[in-house]
Amino acid sequence: MGEQPSATAGPTTTPADSHAGSTDSLTDLRRQIAVMKGEIDVLQIASAQAAKPWYRQSSVIIAVVALLFSMVSTYYANHLTTEQSKIASRSELGQLIQLLSALPQKDTELAAKYAGAPTTMITLRGDLAAESLVLAQQAADVIDRIPDQVSATEYLSVADPLVQDGVYPRARALIDRGLRLPSDIRTREGLLRLKGKLLFITGQPVQGGEQMQAALRLYRSQSPVVRAYAHALTESVWAGYEKLIRRCHEASVHISRAQAAVAQMGPSEYREQAVGQVRAQAVIPCTGG
Repeated sequence: MGEQPSATAGPTTTPADSHAGSTDSLTDLRRQIAVMKGEIDVLQIASAQAAKPWYRQSSVIIAVVALLFSMVSTYYANHLTTEQSKIASRSELGQLIQLLSALPQKDTELAAKYAGAPTTMITLRGDLAAESLVLAQQAADVIDRIPDQVSATEYLSVADPLVQDGVYPRARALIDRGLRLPSDIRTREGLLRLKGKLLFITGQPVQGGEQMQAALRLYRSQSPVVRAYAHALTESVWAGYEKLIRRCHEASVHISRAQAAVAQMGPSEYREQAVGQVRAQAVIPCTGG
């Protein structure tokens, strides 16, 4: 028999080839393990940071400190700016009040200087009234910026020209603010009288009379001479307010009361002043009921 042909042999794997394949697989495995280890380390760090309280995390502490510093700096800057603004406003208010206080004297001087030239006097006094209105409005604007920095006396100083200029609502607001503040007896008396005048002018004589009565009550605990002097002046002023709205009978009653108060005073400088005030009011004519 002839020899049978052998089957075709497949690729034969040598020991060297087998060793090379094992090395590549091991390298890949190590690489994958290294990557996984890195990911695990990152996760462990994140987990550790998340587990720490905020006050033990340096990044959070730095952020909080920076925020606090910014807030304190901003507050201090704003506070400093506000204080400087208040100081400037106080100075401005003082200057405006000084200018307002000088206007009555200017008006008296104009009346005396141009007594023989009534047309000129009327024109100049009109200019003075316009100046008074502008200054009083400016002063009221300043007060609105610093209401807690204003004294009762300053409220009175600004409200008075506003009443004279017919700016009644704003004047009333200033008077009421002034009355809510502690003040000396003369300032409070002035505020009450001014409020009484405003109420009389605006057609509220009953309410105006209540303010005048309150002004009289301020002197109940004063000495008899001081009380009589204050009553003489207040009753005289009250008579003038009654005349403004042509309530002549009521005006006459208050003149009589003022004269009675003067009669209670002994000879003194106070008495002479009161007598002059009452006489001046008594001669002012009144036409009405």
